Amino acid sequence: MVRIGGIPILHHQIKLFRKYNINTVYIPDNQYRQEIESYFGKGKDFGVQIDYLHSNHSFESRGDENRENIILIHEGMMINMNLERLVSFHNKKESDCTLVTHPVDKPFHSKLVELDIESRVIQYIKKPLHPGKYFPNMAYAGICVLSSSTLNSFFIEKNLPIDENIFSNSINPKKIFGYNTSEYVKDIATMDDLKQVEYDYQTGKITSANFEFKQKAIFLDRDGVINKETGYISKPEDISLYDFSARAIKKLNSSEYKSILITNQSSIARGLITLGDLKSIHNKLETSLIQEGAKLDAIYFCPHHPDRNLPGTRSEYIADCMCRKPKPGLLLDAAFHFNIDLSSSFMIGDSERDIQAGINAGCTTSGVMTGYGLRNTTIVPDFFFANLQEAVDFIVDEPYKDIYKKLSGKQIRTPCIILIGGLNRSGKSILASYLKWKIEQDGKKAFIIRLDNWSLNMKNSTRLTEGFTAYQIEKAEMDLQQILIGISTKKTGYTDYNKSNPIEIAYHYKGEEYILIEGAFALSSKTLRDLSHIKIFLDIPEIVQKKRLIQMMEWQGTEVQNFSDIYKKIKRSEIKDIKPGKKFANIIK
Repeated sequence: MVRIGGIPILHHQIKLFRKYNINTVYIPDNQYRQEIESYFGKGKDFGVQIDYLHSNHSFESRGDENRENIILIHEGMMINMNLERLVSFHNKKESDCTLVTHPVDKPFHSKLVELDIESRVIQYIKKPLHPGKYFPNMAYAGICVLSSSTLNSFFIEKNLPIDENIFSNSINPKKIFGYNTSEYVKDIATMDDLKQVEYDYQTGKITSANFEFKQKAIFLDRDGVINKETGYISKPEDISLYDFSARAIKKLNSSEYKSILITNQSSIARGLITLGDLKSIHNKLETSLIQEGAKLDAIYFCPHHPDRNLPGTRSEYIADCMCRKPKPGLLLDAAFHFNIDLSSSFMIGDSERDIQAGINAGCTTSGVMTGYGLRNTTIVPDFFFANLQEAVDFIVDEPYKDIYKKLSGKQIRTPCIILIGGLNRSGKSILASYLKWKIEQDGKKAFIIRLDNWSLNMKNSTRLTEGFTAYQIEKAEMDLQQILIGISTKKTGYTDYNKSNPIEIAYHYKGEEYILIEGAFALSSKTLRDLSHIKIFLDIPEIVQKKRLIQMMEWQGTEVQNFSDIYKKIKRSEIKDIKPGKKFANIIK
């Protein structure tokens, strides 16, 4: 009867039942019976029939033996989940009992279960949890679905609370499944819990968490993104998280994005590990995250490999499947289960197959410098960051949202040509990608032209010190004028990694409402300024610029012993060529 948003928790639960056409509610008799019945009566004013039961009451004696399903919910739960999807899962599995499960960031106070690949409960994990053991982060949420006959069997076998009977029974005789959800399920056990739930209610988090609404996700590759790339991982001890990974994922847990792991595990097809080995490895991964208060909402993996000629292969896993990245099957499966809007979601990876999988699924993509670091790739992701922490910070915090707000508030021409210039490593390409992403989220189209594709063929470390002599500026000005009148132009793609061989880019304007032109000389070219409507200049603190330059040089494999001399040359070229363009900017960040 504790109130959230001015009404009791039980009232919220009954409103949820009515939403999914559940019209009969049973409330076990307890010491609060008088208070509850005074508020709800028999339920007529709330659109339901409420019956008050003794704890050992048999449903069969009430003539309910033909009732298809009964949903049991703990009285202290604030929930908002799609009960139709839950019951559909229960029926599809022909389950005797379906436990609602979810990953938690504090599992030590929860009843943990282990599920197999088909979501069947195969083990209850007893407390206290051994500090030296690795366990799956899958907790019983205090909600389950079962038939009246199954419910009565629990009553008959032991005179215990229902969920205690479920957890005390042998698993084998009954088909018990786990329904994993990241919807809003919160047990209010403390005043801090109550404050958090009230905040979530007032901010709309509880409402939007229901899978009736489209969700957002950040899909994460495993090796090289969350944990260090060490080749094929065959045992839990091989997993070593980057020191920033738990912080990044914990930040995701507090955001509107689901955190979902997407990983190829051909080690199974190659005969290097078993499904059980992989489970133990992922238990170690989840345990390491839990210790830092972070959790993954789900883990999806592909065990297949298409080449049956590899030594030691297991024939049952040799397949040209749809789930092996760069194919999008794992992302599509996750999108179906969690009702994810892929166009509002991100794929973060360190390899070309990760980025291609994200593109194939319709996600925005982000590469990272860790692991394989997208060094040898023909595909350029939408965003590129030093590591997972930087990627998550950018996606969640949206540091350029004030710039987009200024743009979206302006009366624009069509097309609106926006120039983005600024200092080296100030984030010009990231800002262009961000604006394109936001524009398209608002149902319009944007077209990016990257001026780096008109740079001369020289190493990146050299190009940074050469100023505008490193670019074909006059050629770029002529080509851009042709592009704007609909003439297609092809350019060799550019990346900061000297050994990569990016694919050729065809610039073909097709009437997009926004044209974003980004690059070092964007604001210094009078020709481009005359073509444009909005001019943005990105500045950057020296300490941040130095950090980013060193990160880039280390990623490239460039020696940084003489960084001080290189940086002096970069600053001289910026003062001479780039900074004069700042005075033409409408927006300075």
